Amino acid sequence: MARRTFPFGLACGVLLAVSCGRIGYDRLGVLAVDDGSPAATSSSGGLAADTGASPGDAGGASDAGLDATVGAGDGTTPDAAPEGAVDAPVEAAYPYPPCAAVRVWSFVFDADPTQIDWPDDGGPEWVVRGGGSFPVSELEAGVWLSSTGLALDTRPLDDFPTRVLIDVRMRSIAVEAGQHGAVVWINMNEGAPQFSAVFAALGLDPDGGQTLSVWGKSNAGTEVALATFPGLVEALIDVHLDVDPVANTVGVWIDGAQQGTYPFPLTGSPNVDHFATLISWGGTSEFQSVEIQHCAP
Repeated sequence: MARRTFPFGLACGVLLAVSCGRIGYDRLGVLAVDDGSPAATSSSGGLAADTGASPGDAGGASDAGLDATVGAGDGTTPDAAPEGAVDAPVEAAYPYPPCAAVRVWSFVFDADPTQIDWPDDGGPEWVVRGGGSFPVSELEAGVWLSSTGLALDTRPLDDFPTRVLIDVRMRSIAVEAGQHGAVVWINMNEGAPQFSAVFAALGLDPDGGQTLSVWGKSNAGTEVALATFPGLVEALIDVHLDVDPVANTVGVWIDGAQQGTYPFPLTGSPNVDHFATLISWGGTSEFQSVEIQHCAP
């Protein structure tokens, strides 16, 4: 069955003196989750259209295919814990700066993520871009093996104006030349005069191993390389991003080891892609778990 953790707002209100980041998140992918909903994002360099949003419209990883198509709820109602959620213990060895989260999307791919709903008719937590069903045939042993360019977006829509923590356990099995591989993407500050897009991409190297690249966008059609980390093993990799849309910086950790903090550019006028996305961008990728924490101001 699908398993999930719960929004941290309640827990962090009680545990003020405790590090409230990643409560219940398991870097080894043993956690559980339950929810789903539709969304869109656009990017560039093959994944973004003129809107400068995030990757992945149905049909592949072409530039034209990344235009955002939103069809789910639009409010951001933080807090409410999901149905059946239980308080999870705080990790004693939490290695990242703490986050008092107002909303958490957390999932391990042992079931259909689009079947997970927020409580009290809050709608799905995850949706397939453009509608349609999640391909449950691509799930095996707690891993989503994706090769179709399907984009899985968070719901409800969220402007992400404050700090966001992103944890993804993923792997690139194959990547086409000029494409990005296993990607996690987020659009931030969508309520400001200018928004920013940041994404991390894990690609299989031609001579073996994997390379993690972190990107921003200086406009709808221009990707800006922020950092590159080659020589990673050909296995599932734990990627942690600490994104600050106020300071315009992103901190990067790989398998728990800090890799530095990097500035990212503003992208342009806000679009309709108010969400985060997982996508296999031009190739075959594995996703085992994901957790996205929207931190309180």
